Amino acid sequence: MAWIQFYVTVATVIYVVIGIYLGLAQQSLVYPAVNLHCSYRIDLARDRLLSLIEQAPRVRTAKAQIASDQFSNLLQDTQARCANTAEHNFGEQIEILTTIFHEHQERRMREVDARRRLLEL
Repeated sequence: MAWIQFYVTVATVIYVVIGIYLGLAQQSLVYPAVNLHCSYRIDLARDRLLSLIEQAPRVRTAKAQIASDQFSNLLQDTQARCANTAEHNFGEQIEILTTIFHEHQERRMREVDARRRLLEL
């Protein structure tokens, strides 16, 4: 009985190791590492910006500023790493994200200013 458990354990370990190896091999075959990294970062920045815009009316000013600063860091880092990639249009996508982010910041500042002026009345 102990031998059966041993063989099942060994078979499970081999299955897991082969599965991990094949998963990593598939990732490296689909895209070059730089492109995979950049496309993931672009998708992450897009999703974070969308979340930032959707949460803006519900989040207080201090939390919104922290989230904006974190997104700004992500965007700058993504731009530094991926803007010069010639194979894809990452530079164009980053510019679109940057433009939308700056528009969002301007709207947020106008709303903060309007809220402040209303409270002063």
